[in-house]
Amino acid sequence: MSLVRQNYHPETENALNKLINLTLTTEYTYIAMAYYYDRDDINLPNMMKFLKHCAEEKRETLEALLKMQNTRGGRIVFEDIAQPEKSEFGTCLNTITIALALEKQYNQAALDLHAISDKHSDSQLSDWIEGHLLSESVEIIKKLGDHTAQLKRVGGGLGEYQFDQLTLENSD
Repeated sequence: MSLVRQNYHPETENALNKLINLTLTTEYTYIAMAYYYDRDDINLPNMMKFLKHCAEEKRETLEALLKMQNTRGGRIVFEDIAQPEKSEFGTCLNTITIALALEKQYNQAALDLHAISDKHSDSQLSDWIEGHLLSESVEIIKKLGDHTAQLKRVGGGLGEYQFDQLTLENSD
């Protein structure tokens, strides 16, 4: 038992481990998506940069989650990371739709963790989740939703190229 553990229920610890592993899976998927767009036959460099940036953001979140688990006296339990369901992501619209679904799943896991921490009167963790995880999650969901709407309007082919060059060029 950890010396620093206080008001940290095992159910909360397990939910945080679940979120840690989901973060790893999400980051892994973003990396696969990013480098799909770096291929010589796809070559949408700003789409690649955007998705790589999303992976980097997940890595930062992961490190914060790992630090939180250790700070609270919990034990980190890593699970196997499954490969992404696809290695060919198709259109930008398809990829952004997959990313949006991943982020909604991630947001739900963060909300579940928040509910569990509230249930066990863990005010510190609840506050941290609200200030860090949920606000960041809502922002990326909004950005991905905006990109989805734009990609539906512009269509494939030249529209995707223009989306890559005009919309994502200055995006982060």
